[in-house]
Amino acid sequence: MAEQLQVSYDDLADIAQRLARQAELIEEVHQSIATSVDKLDGNWIGRGAQAFFDETRAETLPSTQRLAEVFRAGEGLIQNIITNFRASEEEAAQNISIESSSSQVFP
Repeated sequence: MAEQLQVSYDDLADIAQRLARQAELIEEVHQSIATSVDKLDGNWIGRGAQAFFDETRAETLPSTQRLAEVFRAGEGLIQNIITNFRASEEEAAQNISIESSSSQVFP
């Protein structure tokens, strides 16, 4: 017997939407951090300030950007899964239709 694989398109669409929303939130946080750092730069001085700016610009901001990109990629992957499953279902339905019409016995 062939294996069965079922997909809930609504659940997958919901997951994709949640991933997109998380990406948006992370992008907002990223922008907020960048804006705050820019406002502080020049007004906050000293070794601690410079270390903060260096680390934020070299590590924190790129990391938040990569995290948002991961969520966007996840959203795209889920959308591709939905598309591929729908195409496979349509192809299988066409094959079943062709097989059932060709196996009809005519008197």
